[in-house]
Amino acid sequence: MDLNEEISQLIGSRICHDLVSPIGAIGNGLELMQMTAPRTAPELELVQESLNSVNARIRFFRLAFGKASAAQIIGTIEVSGLLGDLGRGGRITYHWLGPDSAPRTEVQAVCLALMCLETTLPLGGDISITQDCGRWILTAKGRRISWDGRTWDSLVLGTKDGLSPKDVQFALLPKALAKMQRTPVVSASQDCASLTF
Repeated sequence: MDLNEEISQLIGSRICHDLVSPIGAIGNGLELMQMTAPRTAPELELVQESLNSVNARIRFFRLAFGKASAAQIIGTIEVSGLLGDLGRGGRITYHWLGPDSAPRTEVQAVCLALMCLETTLPLGGDISITQDCGRWILTAKGRRISWDGRTWDSLVLGTKDGLSPKDVQFALLPKALAKMQRTPVVSASQDCASLTF
């Protein structure tokens, strides 16, 4: 891993770490408010849903952008629980059908691949994650698939020209796959998109 890449991962880990504490404080404050307000107050329910959503997203970002080592193993319960929290109340549902555990570097690549596939589901849908003979297979299904050839070409070719901040996963995934000595295979139809590596 080159120095710039390591620094980027450390920055990702640091940002996520520093955000966890204030978000936890907001959660504690919300609990205190719920003790004195009616449990069904719609305002508090909305804040609770938003808090749960941002908490799940930060945990996901920590996996996707943080420092990862192949020696670190992540279990199904942790990943499927995180994806369940991430999809709760959102437009995309995630289905982890992968192995019981996997190296964190592979889970990091899966998270980046998920972020790539999320861009294909503007109206929402389902993304399933499986593994067959050591290869990861991610499939997105929805009422409509939106396919931006420029970003997907950058993923397959490993180029970064013209990518915006919202497309950063398309620049990072090729690097993660190169370390695993894998190449991405992508395909899309009117209602389905897949990414295999």
